[in-house]
Amino acid sequence: MVYQTFTAPGSGTVKIKGNLNLDADVAGGGSWGSGWIRLDIYDSANSTYVANLACESFTSNQTAYDTSFGTASLTGGTTYAVRITMSGTVGSKALTFLIDNITINTAPVGLAASSPSADTNVTLNWTTSAEGSGAPAIHGTTPYKVYRDTSSPVSTFLANATTNSYTDTSTNGGTTYYYAVSNVDANSIESPLSAEVSQLTRPAAPTSVAATDGSAIDKVTITWTKSTGATDYHVWRDSTDLGAAGDVATFDDTGADAPTITPGASAASDGTSADYVALSVSGQSANNGTTHTYKVVASNATGNSTDSATDTGYRGVGSLTYQWQRSAADSDASYSNIDGATTA
Repeated sequence: MVYQTFTAPGSGTVKIKGNLNLDADVAGGGSWGSGWIRLDIYDSANSTYVANLACESFTSNQTAYDTSFGTASLTGGTTYAVRITMSGTVGSKALTFLIDNITINTAPVGLAASSPSADTNVTLNWTTSAEGSGAPAIHGTTPYKVYRDTSSPVSTFLANATTNSYTDTSTNGGTTYYYAVSNVDANSIESPLSAEVSQLTRPAAPTSVAATDGSAIDKVTITWTKSTGATDYHVWRDSTDLGAAGDVATFDDTGADAPTITPGASAASDGTSADYVALSVSGQSANNGTTHTYKVVASNATGNSTDSATDTGYRGVGSLTYQWQRSAADSDASYSNIDGATTA
């Protein structure tokens, strides 16, 4: 039995994996039978059993045996002993084991995910991995591997990472992704996966935004195509947020500027006829409401989407109607309707 101590990095639960190389020789030559070797984790005093990384068998006369054991979960910041126990048969001759490259690979710790404010990406960060005492260095060019799935547990490789951060730009909006990372040492031995994290991405911007152009006199109606994973929408008129619309794909803006009427100038004949007064009006017009620019922003529990493309819209006008009035006397006061006088 041989053992060595190491300290698990970080805090919380840390996953580890064991690796070693084994060679065996029979004194004076000859053959030897099969055997086994196991890797166990004990407390720092090498007295209390904590976990087993695996027990592996080797065949007769097998030498230079390179094995990668299983994984276990330990507590970060705690010192442990890794114990190696061996057994082999050779009859009356001495059997010598040579064990080399005993390596405990620890998973990265401190993995965190976030969703940037300007897109549907996911940004990952974790604590930089460092080699332990006597252990191989972290790989020089591809020290980390990133894994991603849309459900747990994570098992699908996504990409290599050269630093302790990675931005996933292949995500879809409004989708929950699960991530884990591993580190790779200078011998290209990969650690177990880290603890998982999940992240709901921001929704993508709504599409096909359209605002009505004068089809209604009392409102502007804005419509759009909903975004995956969005739970609310905000319609903006020019620089004004019109408030939460809910999980809908249409909104009526009754606060858009109303249409206007230009009254023009009226004229009445003055003594040209003995039995009537001729009335006329000129320069009158009906005008559409102010043209406004509209955009839509989607949101979910993570945050807001980027702005949608914009479209313009306005309230329209109906046809003009007329009603002539006259005063009770020769003064600009006390007007009343003239029956039947409803044309220009």
